[in-house]
Amino acid sequence: MKELLKVQNLRKTFKISAKQQKIQKTKERIKVAVNDLSFTAYEGEVFGLLGPKGA
Repeated sequence: MKELLKVQNLRKTFKISAKQQKIQKTKERIKVAVNDLSFTAYEGEVFGLLGPKGA
């Protein structure tokens, strides 16, 4: 099969506001959304990525 897409060690972070820090009861300014995600997509494959709440 032909490799069409390869993702290695993907990381995505967001800065959170002071209001959101208060809601989450944290002093952390950075929220990690994705950490160390790796995958390969091959020709002819169909797939989806779902988060913990289906997003």
